[in-house]
Amino acid sequence: MCNTCNILKSEPNINAATASRVFIASNVNLSTRSKDVKDKQAVPFDEDNPKNALIMYEFLEALVRLALEKYSSLAHLRPSQKFKKLL
Repeated sequence: MCNTCNILKSEPNINAATASRVFIASNVNLSTRSKDVKDKQAVPFDEDNPKNALIMYEFLEALVRLALEKYSSLAHLRPSQKFKKLL
């Protein structure tokens, strides 16, 4: 997706590994139904959230994280401005 949208090629540059880490970080599901942390059979809270795909709110989170990472050198911009610039 980043290649298709020219996110990696436009200035300031961001590499593919960083973009990949952003999407991986957005797909983490830490919450479980089980109250016992030591429970080996803990069931993920959201069973409709596959490990290898992003659902809508994770995708939006990934875009925001990507904007913050890509434009981190532009400290004078607010996060909302960085997101708008990415789009």
